[in-house]
Amino acid sequence: MTPLQHLGRIIVLSGPSGVGKGSVIAPVLAQFPTIHLALSATTRPQRTGEFDGTHYHFKTDAEFDQLIQDNCFLEWCHVHKHRYGTLKDTVNTTIQTGHHSLIEIDTQGFKKIRQHCTPISIFIAPPSLAVLAERLTNRQTESPHDIDSRLAVAKVELESQADYTYTIVNLDLAEAQRQLIEILKKELI
Repeated sequence: MTPLQHLGRIIVLSGPSGVGKGSVIAPVLAQFPTIHLALSATTRPQRTGEFDGTHYHFKTDAEFDQLIQDNCFLEWCHVHKHRYGTLKDTVNTTIQTGHHSLIEIDTQGFKKIRQHCTPISIFIAPPSLAVLAERLTNRQTESPHDIDSRLAVAKVELESQADYTYTIVNLDLAEAQRQLIEILKKELI
């Protein structure tokens, strides 16, 4: 793949499962109309309240395999027993119009994207693993075994936060949102 040529910027936001990435991002997007969230494709089952094309592009294994074969992904990875990927067309269309593409991905995906371009990179960290465990438990979307698995992955992901330009500790949601806004103002305005 050749390096991305663009007018807009790519913003990568990563952090462990359950850290609150979506909660930090949601109200911030409303303040930055030129930032568009790149929806990931995933083989993960749809959760209650999620909609295809709004939260993710939900794909069967066969559909995901075809997207890989057709070289449609900027990056894709195995994460928590499922596959997730960022579609090239979505990102390229956004940045070629001068807008910015916000990609919410795990640390594996960030490493792959970094091979092709230099994104604005932001890591959202939990205040502690105990707080992360509590958040994962409270959202009631995973079994105790899955929570343990996600916490093991989180320990590894936390070790890579030094690879990011910025780190925000999500202790207080409003403060994390404020910090994200300040970073985006600094980088984009």
